[in-house]
Amino acid sequence: MLVGLPSKDIAKHWDIFKEIIRQAVPTAPDMLPDRMQRMLYAAMTGRIQCWLMYEDDGCDEFYGGMVTRVAVDDLSGQKSLLIYALTNFKQASREARKREFDTLKRIAKEWGCAHISAYCPSRLVAETTLKANQGRGEIINYILIPTGD
Repeated sequence: MLVGLPSKDIAKHWDIFKEIIRQAVPTAPDMLPDRMQRMLYAAMTGRIQCWLMYEDDGCDEFYGGMVTRVAVDDLSGQKSLLIYALTNFKQASREARKREFDTLKRIAKEWGCAHISAYCPSRLVAETTLKANQGRGEIINYILIPTGD
């Protein structure tokens, strides 16, 4: 079950989301030193969304979490729901992961997003995600080339 945290509850759970971001987003020397504070502010003001993922087994323990944001291409005007960070803390059933993905697709559509996008450094994870979506979607390679030494 995918549970979105309301803005008023973000500060109470922020340590969990800091860990989700830390595990999912690689750091670089040129990143702002206060980026976690900026993300906390963005979450508390609704500019990013924080989600917890639970199995549907009645247990109150979540197995993972996700941070998303609605991104708008300023040239085309197209909206997408960007999965900024996604982390599993323990193994989840295939059925649970499919339910989370289906819920996220429904939410993205309700928010007027044409698609869901994600940064994914692993081709295997990307291919598995497409399989879970019955092969619909495509993998677009994003190349990140450092300009420094």
